[in-house]
Amino acid sequence: VQMASGRYPRHVDNACVDGGGPRDKRWITCIYYLQEPGWDAGGALRIYVDCDDDDARGDAQGEGVDVAPTGDRLVCFFADRVVHEVLPAAADRWALTLWFVGNDDAECAADRAGAGLRAAHFPPG
Repeated sequence: VQMASGRYPRHVDNACVDGGGPRDKRWITCIYYLQEPGWDAGGALRIYVDCDDDDARGDAQGEGVDVAPTGDRLVCFFADRVVHEVLPAAADRWALTLWFVGNDDAECAADRAGAGLRAAHFPPG
């Protein structure tokens, strides 16, 4: 649950990829929204989409795309690649989050897809 006026700041669920956390086997994040039909009190999921340097729509941090927390909606994305945040809500927002994990016991690698976008949002030092 996200409490009214609460938010989740910009992050990546599996931060070990950039050395920002311990080894983490989460590969896929799925969020299922449980609101009643017609619920409209904010709390959107903002996903940052990687934009090419030639793309006039965005900058180095990519373009934010908002996904409304509409009831009965399922959103899935790569836990180690997708920079996202949850915007403030004016009422309690209900969601179920599930992570799919892998059995890969290898060290986290910073060269996975999306490294440039993550670096733009979370510069070293």
